[in-house]
Amino acid sequence: MESLKDLSDSGIDIEKGLFYCSDDMELYLEMLNIFRKEKCNVADQLGAEFRKGEIEAVRLLAHGLKGVSGTIGSKGIFNAAEALELACIEESSMEKIDNLITELTGKLNPVLEVLTNLEEISELLRGNAA
Repeated sequence: MESLKDLSDSGIDIEKGLFYCSDDMELYLEMLNIFRKEKCNVADQLGAEFRKGEIEAVRLLAHGLKGVSGTIGSKGIFNAAEALELACIEESSMEKIDNLITELTGKLNPVLEVLTNLEEISELLRGNAA
């Protein structure tokens, strides 16, 4: 059960994620897989777009991350992405946006690291659902 504890410790609320997926375990696991595959490079993308001064691109990346992180039950990533998106909309200082990117990356990386064990997590979650 260590992988499930790691998932929870990384900031993922499994029950909330399942709720958002209508208690459909396979859908939830698919959402975790999509998150792992599609968001694995988002921290690098945020940094690259920020360095180019492409704040609208940063906003769009934060917006996309906000949506899927909410679905999987990661309130920490959701809140950090929402704050970054809002800072971009409000045309906050570059320093503030940079700090928010750093904060978001700090929330994102532990989740992505835990999701490298998604196969084991999937087996454990399926076993708990049975």
